[in-house]
Amino acid sequence: MDANQLITVKENFLVVLDSRNAVKINNGSMNSDVYFELEEPIRVPKDKIQFYASVLNFSAPNSLYNVNQTNNLLSITLYDIFDSYYNIFDGQLLNYSIPYGNYNANTFMKELSSLLGSSFFITFNSVSNTFTIQNGSYDFDINPSSTIGEVMGFSKNTKYSSTNKILQLPFTCNFSGLNSLNLHLTNFNTQNIDSFNRCVSTIFLAIPINPNSRQIFYDKSNDFNFVINEENIDYINVQIRDDLENFLDFNNQHWNLTLYFTIIKDIDRFSHHNSFFTILQNGYS
Repeated sequence: MDANQLITVKENFLVVLDSRNAVKINNGSMNSDVYFELEEPIRVPKDKIQFYASVLNFSAPNSLYNVNQTNNLLSITLYDIFDSYYNIFDGQLLNYSIPYGNYNANTFMKELSSLLGSSFFITFNSVSNTFTIQNGSYDFDINPSSTIGEVMGFSKNTKYSSTNKILQLPFTCNFSGLNSLNLHLTNFNTQNIDSFNRCVSTIFLAIPINPNSRQIFYDKSNDFNFVINEENIDYINVQIRDDLENFLDFNNQHWNLTLYFTIIKDIDRFSHHNSFFTILQNGYS
């Protein structure tokens, strides 16, 4: 049938989700992998032309820590054991896990100093926004296995060695936390692409995070929608991740999400059209 013979009809409906009503939360108090079952599945009619969806709004307490399970490890090799056979100092591996929390430069320096003990000295340059670490007796390395680099001011997967027992970290520290979160709906296929996977993904929305706000909030302000190919939806699995695909930890706080669905259907413009020949044959109806 020619498209010009169609009249489109648009049907809209909402799906309102509160993480407290989930059937299952797959990662406990992190509350970022949440499964909802629908008592009445969404069934897309056969005569649909297109099926769209978008996020209408999202809100959550800003309960995310800037130091968490993804970035709290500082690994140090301290060369404090003398090997008389080789006439060199051997290294002692020391791993420090910084407690999860929201830090600034001063509170972080205090916490790390407590963990490292009295043999280490940590200073902060407020002009360059950088840390310097010093050991009173031995040289040391910061190991590539450390995950705290972006917070403290050094690159990941890189070894840094002290000189004369002093190591000034090369980059500025960063206590701003996440810049944004990625909202995934895992049972919907989209054409969206993210830089981590470099291919199509289940990301529905990237939401900016204001570190100075107590709330993470998004309210739709455009008409951008996603084509949905699924025709029968009986569950929705929401995953909330960062740009490196790590699940976020909302620390047992809950969130709200509203999805906006649109079904565009067609009506045959001439299905009840009384042409001249039809009237002659059947009479006017």
